[in-house]
Amino acid sequence: MIGVIAGFIIWLREPSPLPKKVVIYASLSEMTTADPSTEFSNSIMWLPLVYETLVWYDPFKDQFVPGLAERWESDPEGTVWTFYIRKGAKFHDGSPVNAEAVAFSINRTIVLGGGAAYIWDPVERIEIIDEYTIKFYLKYPAPLLKIVASPYSVYIFCPNVIKYANATSSVDPKVAEWFNRGNECGSGPYKLIKWDPEFEVVLEKWEEWWGWREPDYAWRLHGDPLLTKRLMYL
Repeated sequence: MIGVIAGFIIWLREPSPLPKKVVIYASLSEMTTADPSTEFSNSIMWLPLVYETLVWYDPFKDQFVPGLAERWESDPEGTVWTFYIRKGAKFHDGSPVNAEAVAFSINRTIVLGGGAAYIWDPVERIEIIDEYTIKFYLKYPAPLLKIVASPYSVYIFCPNVIKYANATSSVDPKVAEWFNRGNECGSGPYKLIKWDPEFEVVLEKWEEWWGWREPDYAWRLHGDPLLTKRLMYL
């Protein structure tokens, strides 16, 4: 392309298109950990793309919207909450997102007690009702939707991480070590394919994400509408 300014001829190069299915995110600081249960710092820049939460918060409409939970309800006192898990959602290893996985993930976060796990203090116990239904019993009334839509310590991941890490339980240090070697088992629209926390984190589009079939979920990928618009077309 040629442009002319005040008698000068200027060659204008079209920007080279980014490789499809690859996300490049520039940051002034290095990442910290890759453990979705305990991370409480800069990895927030990629965690919401790899992992999902039960509920999302729409800041433009000031309301909570379905994530991995299609719907929810609570008793009048706000001490018993029931979430109905989205059928058809699956993790990057192909295993289903279900009530067992939700309980597994949140219980691990609570027991580890790292990062922002303190937000789960109101929860007394979690009960699996059936494959896609889960109940939270609280010690006192609390706005649980605000908790499950938090950007930290609420991500859902597959129970297979125990097997992949050759661990004895979800809180075995081997699981954290497995995550921090750049492994993941989330259900989000992108997969973590390179983990170099000081220099580069690379994500690859996961074509089987349930949300690609529902375009109105686009902005929720990162909370940044401009970045999200770009991601949708990779």
